[in-house]
Amino acid sequence: MSYIIWKDDYNFGLEEIDIQHYQWANLINDLYALHTEPKNADRLLDLIGKICTHLELHFNAEENLLQKNKYPYLKLQKLEHEKIISRAYRCKNEFDAYRNVGDLTDFFKFERDYFIDHTQNLDRKYLPFINKM
Repeated sequence: MSYIIWKDDYNFGLEEIDIQHYQWANLINDLYALHTEPKNADRLLDLIGKICTHLELHFNAEENLLQKNKYPYLKLQKLEHEKIISRAYRCKNEFDAYRNVGDLTDFFKFERDYFIDHTQNLDRKYLPFINKM
C-alpha cells in the first residue's frame, strides 16, 4: 500500500522537476513500507540517506532553475530547502544513533506532508516566473 498515492496534480509541466517529485514520493513510500519491519534497521538507514541525497539533488536543481529564471523569492525558497534538508539529516543521525523504528513515524508523516505542501503550494508560486522551453 502506498503512503503517497501519485496524482497528476503533483506534475506541473517541468519534466526534470516532475520526475524528481515522483522519485521523492516513491522513496517516501519505500520508507513507509519498510518501517514496519524492525529487523530492517540498516536498510531503513540506507533509505533515509537516499531521501537526504535526493532532497539535496532536487533542491539544487530547483534552485538552479529559479536562479536561471531570476525568481525574485529564491532566497526564501533556499531557506525553506535548507530547513527540510537539515531536518532530514537530523532524523538520519538520530535513527543511526538509536535505531528506534518508532521514531520514524514522525519523519515519514513530515516527509509526506512536506511533499504535498512543496508540490502543491511552494513550487506553484514560482511557475509564473519559469520560462518553459
